[in-house]
Amino acid sequence: MKQFNFYINGMDFKKYTQILIRQNGIESVVIKKLNSEYQNLSKSGTGYADALLAIRNYLESSGFVSEVEKCDFEFMKGKENRKTENPYIPMSERWKNELSETA
Repeated sequence: MKQFNFYINGMDFKKYTQILIRQNGIESVVIKKLNSEYQNLSKSGTGYADALLAIRNYLESSGFVSEVEKCDFEFMKGKENRKTENPYIPMSERWKNELSETA
């Protein structure tokens, strides 16, 4: 499995898991399996994209291929034009840029 071809932020990470719960039910086997490793998986890698990929890979390797594909399909709706880099600029960077422009 590979990363999505667009940036992933914290809200996306949460939305993916919410879609998975809504599609399968809170008491489903797939969600119980995810809950058993969620803390470790959600801290994987260096960002939300890595953590989401870890969750998807874990579920796929646990035999939940169709559930992951169904969730991926719904999650990707409306993100066709999203770029690979997050356009958000942290406030500290904005202030630094403003200060350098006025100097």
